[in-house]
Amino acid sequence: MNGRADRRGAVFALVAMVVAALLAVQLVAKVAPWFWEPVALAAARAPAESSPPGAVRPEQTLDGLLRPEVAALRDEPDDEPERRAPELPRCEDPRIGGWVVDLRDDDVRWNATEAVRQLCALPPGEIVELEQALGSSDLQQRYTAAGVLRIRCGRDLARPSAGLLQVSVDALSSRVDVDTRFLTGDSTDGSLYFLAEHTRAARQPLARALATGDAQQRFLCAYLLARERLPEADAWAVRQLVEHLGDNRIRGDALMATHGLYRLGEPAMAQMLEMRRYADEQGRGLLDLVLLDLRDPPRDVKALRSRRALHDISCIYHDPAIEYRLGRSPVPFFTGW
Repeated sequence: MNGRADRRGAVFALVAMVVAALLAVQLVAKVAPWFWEPVALAAARAPAESSPPGAVRPEQTLDGLLRPEVAALRDEPDDEPERRAPELPRCEDPRIGGWVVDLRDDDVRWNATEAVRQLCALPPGEIVELEQALGSSDLQQRYTAAGVLRIRCGRDLARPSAGLLQVSVDALSSRVDVDTRFLTGDSTDGSLYFLAEHTRAARQPLARALATGDAQQRFLCAYLLARERLPEADAWAVRQLVEHLGDNRIRGDALMATHGLYRLGEPAMAQMLEMRRYADEQGRGLLDLVLLDLRDPPRDVKALRSRRALHDISCIYHDPAIEYRLGRSPVPFFTGW
């Protein structure tokens, strides 16, 4: 009898140890980014060398000391032409035409998925048939072809065509069919990351969509243009960003808007002050944070960490205006908003 009780007690003790271990892992996962991630980032990357007039110098803040990749984003955009694309031969595989046709929205199960796999696996080279599919009236074929081209463009370091840039801007819209996103695993966020690397080349279609797109597309275009401080980021772009500082049901839009306004800098301060009266409590607080960062940037690690007390929209950024970066936070989706 005692042996059975001992075994039962041992089992209970083991279960308790497992539960305690799981709770400890969750606690460490929440706390670790605050202490360990900045140190790892500092060891892995070198800080940016310069920053634009009127902006926070990287060496003055935690952003420069511990998050140099974000500090680099805050530097003035490079005015030099985009990287020179290598001359790629044309892919001559006779099966390409059939694969591109399979991208269409038809009743053949899994054929589009297999076509995407085959097209992505082709060696570096120009695929004329995919470029032609960017003008297809079949939406699945058009957006899936763009997804494949974005994957190949990034892999082959090729310059994107005007057609690919336009369709990528179109894909920022909330109206794009979710089925086309599934095929390549390349959704609105994939288009956003791609355009973030080619914003200057895409400035014209971005500016057009800022004026005519749906709510999600206008906001993402405003952020991309503001992030690069392009002239197309006008008063309408500032309005789009300020409107999304408020408390709403869209996950991540306030973080992105805060950073976009900070990137615009002093030229946008007057309009931010004017629109502050129309913002809700959260929006006013974030505008005040941006304005404070522009007027009186944090001078050291302690000062930047103190910014955490000025907002409650993120637990991973001390100051989202300075530290926010694409890929670390969710891309806003407006579906149903």
